[in-house]
Amino acid sequence: MLGLIETQGLLAFINGEVSAPPERIIVPEDGENVVVPDNVVTYANADGDSCIIYTKMIDNQHYQDWKRSDQLLLTWIKETINEDVLRSVECCKTAKDMWSNIIILRERKIDCPHGAVGVKVTDFVPMKLSSSDNYCTWKTWMLRFIENQGMLGFINGEVSKPTFSDQNNSSNNNDEWRKSDEQLQRWMKETMSEDICQELVRLETSKDIWETLITLHETNVVYPYPVEVNMPDSVPLKLSRSNYVVWRRQMLGLFRNEGLLGFILPQKKIIPRAVPLAWKRTDALLKSWVIKTINENLVAYVVDLETARDMWTKLEAEFTYGKGSSTETIFEYPYPEEANVGDFVPIKLSTETSSLWEDLMFSLIERHGLVGFINGKIPAPPKGIRIADESNSQNMVYKNPDYMAWKRTDQLLQSWIVGTINQDLLPCLVNLETAQEIWTKLYKLFDFGFHIYESTETDEETEEDPISKYVSLH
Repeated sequence: MLGLIETQGLLAFINGEVSAPPERIIVPEDGENVVVPDNVVTYANADGDSCIIYTKMIDNQHYQDWKRSDQLLLTWIKETINEDVLRSVECCKTAKDMWSNIIILRERKIDCPHGAVGVKVTDFVPMKLSSSDNYCTWKTWMLRFIENQGMLGFINGEVSKPTFSDQNNSSNNNDEWRKSDEQLQRWMKETMSEDICQELVRLETSKDIWETLITLHETNVVYPYPVEVNMPDSVPLKLSRSNYVVWRRQMLGLFRNEGLLGFILPQKKIIPRAVPLAWKRTDALLKSWVIKTINENLVAYVVDLETARDMWTKLEAEFTYGKGSSTETIFEYPYPEEANVGDFVPIKLSTETSSLWEDLMFSLIERHGLVGFINGKIPAPPKGIRIADESNSQNMVYKNPDYMAWKRTDQLLQSWIVGTINQDLLPCLVNLETAQEIWTKLYKLFDFGFHIYESTETDEETEEDPISKYVSLH
């Protein structure tokens, strides 16, 4: 624009060298009969005598010539600025005023191009970024597209986000910058796979996205992925309360041999600032290793955790620090499946053998630490547990691994009892669900004198019906 103005000899109109002449001028009035006294000018001549000259106001031709040139220059400027700038300077009456205001706006306002209207980015970037394998090609296409749209400054830092501390800043500047940056973000994400878009969802600006992609795909970080590892050979046992120390030693040895300790130990942290697909893949492999080598009762406690480190920390806290102190303590109920009941109770329960059967069965139950299952001191845990789901802010109900472990032991105890009673008694036990219910039913039928229900209460209390006393423990 400056070149055009200078070529046409109009530069003086905007730099102030040619100012506007008076719109009207006063000239002497010809003739003596003047009837407009306001146009009478009185002044003193050289002799000191007062003189009267009659004058009149006329249009200044010089002003008309200046006005014509200035209006032409105004038209040129208006035709070459965008609507937003035009709204800010349309009140200016002269080319000089308009030019000065445009200079002020340029210094105050960041140039925020929105890109070509209706442009389809996929016409210029004919591929989707899916991994480091095609990152370099995608970057070349995208850089060329961004540069053509005049928006390179948004990703290289030349056009930074306006700050509220800037005295020359305004809400309009922030809105313009935000619109342009959001447009650039949309273009980028339209040329990326859904997985990569998910990794970048929390980033706020196009510059953040661009720098994160550089970090993820240009730092040459390689994450091991030893998918060929045979877990039964490396860690041949299943984690339980009794073998945690051995299990932990074997797992740490495996992680160390494969160069993966940084995924589970805080002091060897290798989690990047943003999580690339390669890191996620290796972490998912480690999670599968943990799940494959723990008891099925423990899986529900760790299966929903996000990373392998979360799983490791949860199990370590449980088995090292959490015994009996946490509301989520994982109970390891006895499960003496190797016991041969026939060796301990070689008779069948009947009216004639009830006393002997009771002594033998109680000795077997006591021997394996299962008395609490029949006297109510080891009650059934809740069948389900509620865990907060962050994705939808609701509590989800999962199977309680404590209940599953308790039920397995209880069913084993039921099989001991039912397997050593006369078949004629089986109809009496239909619909009974626990070992405690079965034992209580047999107590009523045969009036066992169980010492496990002996009380240290007062004599008055011991005179109460033993059945009611037992039921109170249920």
